[in-house]
Amino acid sequence: MGRGLEEYCAFKFSNIFHSVGSFSFSGSFLPHYTEVGRYCSIADGVSMFNFQHPLDRISTASFTYETNHSFINDASLKQINKIFSVKPHNLSSSIQKLNIQNDVWIGKDVLLKQGITLETGCVIGQRSVVTKDVPAYAIVAGVPAKIIRYRFDDKTIERLLKIKWWNYHFADFNDID
Repeated sequence: MGRGLEEYCAFKFSNIFHSVGSFSFSGSFLPHYTEVGRYCSIADGVSMFNFQHPLDRISTASFTYETNHSFINDASLKQINKIFSVKPHNLSSSIQKLNIQNDVWIGKDVLLKQGITLETGCVIGQRSVVTKDVPAYAIVAGVPAKIIRYRFDDKTIERLLKIKWWNYHFADFNDID
């Protein structure tokens, strides 16, 4: 990936730059750590899991790692520091790239875990919660999303992945059935 913005891609909502391939459309806000391949269709309401709170502390609440909230005044901070030390937690380090390969269709209101790869040709059913990588040409749905079936047989999938058809302009397929 790493292609930036290619020709003929479209965003319904976005004020953040991320990588999107030709002939892809997104009806959803996608965060900057997202890479989208070519010929992808992303419906409205698609969102990502948020950052990860630290799990190794007395509480997952932000008072254990961040002291700049309005509800933490100087007196509270002194009291907190008497009990235990506030250890900074770099929230941005917990953000992981979301990789959406080519010819991926993501249905409405899907929730995606950070750090996963949606491989070429896969389909994500609406309102699914995707917590793991999705294999090429798999159709997944549910909470959590599970493989329902594949779009094609193994031989056809292998051939499609080998020819990398998504590297061509759709006009090149004019005479193909």
